[in-house]
Amino acid sequence: KESKKIMENIAGNNASDWEIGKNENGIEYYYNKITKVSQWNKPEALIEEEKRIKEAWIQIRKGEKTIYYNKITQQQQYTDPSVPIPQNSIEIEQKEQETNEEKVKESQRKEMEKMQDDDDDDDENDNEKDEEEKSEQESRQRLNNRRHATSDGDREAFLNLLKENNVKSRFDWKLILSSKHLDPRYQAIHPSERRKLFDQYIDEQYRLKRAKEIESLNKKKVSFMEMLDAQQLSLDARYIDVFKLIEHDKRMEDIDDEYLRLSYFDEYLDRKVRDHMEAQRKEEDLAKSQFTTLLETRYKQGWFSSESSWVDMKKKLLEANEHSLHESLAFEAW
Repeated sequence: KESKKIMENIAGNNASDWEIGKNENGIEYYYNKITKVSQWNKPEALIEEEKRIKEAWIQIRKGEKTIYYNKITQQQQYTDPSVPIPQNSIEIEQKEQETNEEKVKESQRKEMEKMQDDDDDDDENDNEKDEEEKSEQESRQRLNNRRHATSDGDREAFLNLLKENNVKSRFDWKLILSSKHLDPRYQAIHPSERRKLFDQYIDEQYRLKRAKEIESLNKKKVSFMEMLDAQQLSLDARYIDVFKLIEHDKRMEDIDDEYLRLSYFDEYLDRKVRDHMEAQRKEEDLAKSQFTTLLETRYKQGWFSSESSWVDMKKKLLEANEHSLHESLAFEAW
């Protein structure tokens, strides 16, 4: 449990662990997917991430032109990144989506008006006209879907665009809007589907990253346990004493979190104690079984009867050199 808590704290401090949401009043808040914490103030991890990305820009001279390149996001552009990102691309995106929604609503309104007019014109042919209108509406809907349908190939190309630009968090969405909105792979995706695909991509990248981190940590844990095994530690070993023996071992250095090391050490000793107790129990069970068999054999041979005392029986066993550590327990059980 301690290891799990530590891992969650480590993950909860990453910029990719935070999401931006809005409440019912349209006010933005920040939510951590790992720790499940919500807050109004921008998290320190996001502030540091934005600062780190902002400081990663460098200038590259190419002939008479100056190219700006970001060493972290690997983004390159001709405009100075220190100048605020223009909102034109975002406004174009929003207007395009609003226009499409208005067209759909207008089309639906006209179809409803036409259906109503047809019903009013001829009540006798209501059923027939309803079928015709339904068929026509379905045809129009299919045509509209074909016009705005996004193929699997377009989706894959869009995801490749995100991958090429090293997109890692939802904060990169504005970068995509400002620098890649003219890319054919961006324009091929319907506006209503772009952000959804973007979010799905981010979620998948986060899942893969967490899986790799957990896999790597598990491998380091196995190596750490093998290192402790090689020391042949006693059941009462202390971490501070063991640390002096293994502090320069690479398997020790691979785990740079002292709390995890201590947690793994405690887990190793607990397992060692359980194994020792299990081996001792099996040994005792075997001794009891062997002694009970011995008593049954001696009973049949007439060494003692059901009225014999333990003192007399023990004396005979000692004389025959068949005394055992567990004889009293086994005798009473027998």
